Amino acid sequence: MELREKAAQDTNCLAEHEQIRIFLLQVMNEAGLQVDHTIRELQERANPVAWPTIEAYLKTTSVTGGQTLLELLRAIHPGITNLRKHERVRTQLRCLVSTRVPESSGEVLICELSLGGCRLESDLTLAPCTELTLQLFLPHEACVIAINQAVVRWAHSRQLGIEFLHLRQEDTARLQRFLDRAGSFL
Repeated sequence: MELREKAAQDTNCLAEHEQIRIFLLQVMNEAGLQVDHTIRELQERANPVAWPTIEAYLKTTSVTGGQTLLELLRAIHPGITNLRKHERVRTQLRCLVSTRVPESSGEVLICELSLGGCRLESDLTLAPCTELTLQLFLPHEACVIAINQAVVRWAHSRQLGIEFLHLRQEDTARLQRFLDRAGSFL
């Protein structure tokens, strides 16, 4: 009987850790934080309603404000290394962004790019969940890459996290070739 109780406790503990990890990732996303930011930055940028939940968890672990969020996520879920589906490449690309609701458009600078999305800097004020289209200007390419379906996942200051929802197959191949070339220079 004791073994069953212990197994049930372990299962409950793993489920709780997974819920904390998911919650933390959501808060990071909303605050525009990456895994290399510190816990102190998380406290400064996190929604004040979310911080007490995070702080309660931090009191049960041995982490400090100067540690990175990746270290915290690894403490919650050992073995975690990469949280992204696609590896991002640092870049500086021009891009035109357009939204329908509210209607706006402008040129932005893409700072990080992957097959699944990008981080960009913009003077446009766009809220999370805003749908948009992008036209990426790749160096040494005559045609732009048109991304007709994308969404803002997070916004902080002048930076936006964008998820690409749909790329045409030929644009996916062109973008992959660019990322392969750009990644080889890192």
